[in-house]
Amino acid sequence: MFKKKNKKVSEIIKNIVASSIMIVSTSIIIFNNVGQTIQLIQVPLSRTIMYWIASVSFVVGAVWTSYLNKLLKI
Repeated sequence: MFKKKNKKVSEIIKNIVASSIMIVSTSIIIFNNVGQTIQLIQVPLSRTIMYWIASVSFVVGAVWTSYLNKLLKI
């Protein structure tokens, strides 16, 4: 009985770790692409704008990962 429960808990932990890695990596890719585009058109960025871009890319990465994991149906 405990083995089944431990297996289910370990599977949930693995899914959470995999999802968090996907969210972070997707956010980094989005932030990097947006930053390069902004540098290409030579727009000066303040620290506040960079934090906004990072937070938006994190939210987009979380939504995209949720969609890929079929947690979110759009």
